[in-house]
Amino acid sequence: REAVLNHEQRVAGYEFRLNKAKRSRIRHSADTIHRLYDEVLLRNVLRMNIDRLLGHRMAFIPVSVYSLANPLIEQLPASNTVLVLECTEECSHDLSNDAQAILPRLKELRNLGFRIGLSNYHDKPEMQPFLDLAEYMLIDVSDRPLPDITTEVNAISRNAFSKKLVAQDIESLEM
Repeated sequence: REAVLNHEQRVAGYEFRLNKAKRSRIRHSADTIHRLYDEVLLRNVLRMNIDRLLGHRMAFIPVSVYSLANPLIEQLPASNTVLVLECTEECSHDLSNDAQAILPRLKELRNLGFRIGLSNYHDKPEMQPFLDLAEYMLIDVSDRPLPDITTEVNAISRNAFSKKLVAQDIESLEM
């Protein structure tokens, strides 16, 4: 788990996920590998009894589109959980192709009190319904030049000015 700090550098929540090298390795894996990873992550988070850990803080938990129907999700504390969907080029293709199946499930989870986050968002028209449901936008800032990060933040701000931005993989105070 990684602490998520607010603009005052106080802990506002925690992000639960694999380290970056392992995430990169499974990114191009089959959907069964994604489901397996999600299952392990969800079981471990539930075993931690995160209700006590979180208090008023948020838990940012990445879930692939292949695992949205997993019943373990509904055992998480809905009001403190942000379900984060990865929006890389190939994942946004999966999202837009299966939108008729995915969007109703996301709406159902929102109605249960879960919050939705999008990570590595790509500004494409077919992603608009997902952007409309999201409350959080997560941006990976590691190994990226500041102009690229600024461009991405500006694009998100133009299209989704009410979304909360979360920077991921900050490696130094300067970043």
